[in-house]
Amino acid sequence: MIRQPFILDGRRSGVRGLVGLWGPGPAGGGTLFDMSGMGRHGATAGTTEWAADGERRAIIPVFDGTLNRHFVVSDPTIRDLPLTYNFAVCFWCLRDNVGTEHAALAWSGTDDLLIYPNDNVEGSGGTRVYWRDLGGTIINETGPDLSVEWHHHAWVSSASNAHRSYRDGVSIGTSGASGTAGPFSEFQIGTFDTQELEGRLNDVRVYNRALSVAEIQHIFQKTRAVPYSDIAMQPRQVFKAAAAPGGTVNPFSMGAINPLCGKLAS
Repeated sequence: MIRQPFILDGRRSGVRGLVGLWGPGPAGGGTLFDMSGMGRHGATAGTTEWAADGERRAIIPVFDGTLNRHFVVSDPTIRDLPLTYNFAVCFWCLRDNVGTEHAALAWSGTDDLLIYPNDNVEGSGGTRVYWRDLGGTIINETGPDLSVEWHHHAWVSSASNAHRSYRDGVSIGTSGASGTAGPFSEFQIGTFDTQELEGRLNDVRVYNRALSVAEIQHIFQKTRAVPYSDIAMQPRQVFKAAAAPGGTVNPFSMGAINPLCGKLAS
């Protein structure tokens, strides 16, 4: 079983084209912060729930399969990427159980592009990808039940009729489906409409170009379970630091990698 992944700084992954990276956040917060430093934060569509992973000091969003527990990114750079047919998205997901139409990620609008991990619409599990204007279900892996295990998923479009899905660095399906995509209104993390995920997400990455097999495998390997102390991280400021009473710094203001609170120097 692959355990809870470590979130890696986008600049240090060695993969070009990162335009958004969403991962851990402050417990109880209503924002899923963009860790790429580009400010494309996800706004909650309702209530939020977070779970702490003490071993790696990560706090990640939890989705229970009900409405209004997801995040929305409306930035046009992210929203309109499927129109280019030249983009990629990667993410870690733990599904609580196999089920029908519980989307992890979605571009929604007049057109819809949905990624379902551990879906049983046509099989017992595996990954299903639905792209409305390209004909509906274009990838359907009638694979194993992926419940209660962390897996790394990736989706790459390299042309209007060239699409590929990966799990744990291995290709699991391709599609030559084509059509006229769009328009899209937003990028949703943890749901599509009423089809909310049951499980957890971490390290959601979006790239503005198609990634190679080697790059997908590199991201998979670099974001597997690693304690924070094992990698020398370069701090980066995601948003302005603000000290709470007593001098405690907001845990995500000083680099957005280690969610432990630090103390301001006296």
